[in-house]
Amino acid sequence: MMQSDNCRCGHHGVTKLFRVITGLLALAYLWAVWSGSGMVLGRDTDELFQHVVIFGILVLSMRGICKCCCGEKHCGTCPTKPM
Repeated sequence: MMQSDNCRCGHHGVTKLFRVITGLLALAYLWAVWSGSGMVLGRDTDELFQHVVIFGILVLSMRGICKCCCGEKHCGTCPTKPM
């Protein structure tokens, strides 16, 4: 298994962005549920929950596409080092 630091692969940037979006949506969902209003920025809890699940699945599915930092193959764009 390899670990990458400061990776320049495009798919890692997209994965990081989706992680941030998923986290923000999860916080918005929790806020909507705990505040009792049931809505945040015009989105109800059902819609927020669906978005959290969809983005979460996207983030998990993107973990499998990286061959350059998983140790199977090195593409030359990631500075990798053994863990």
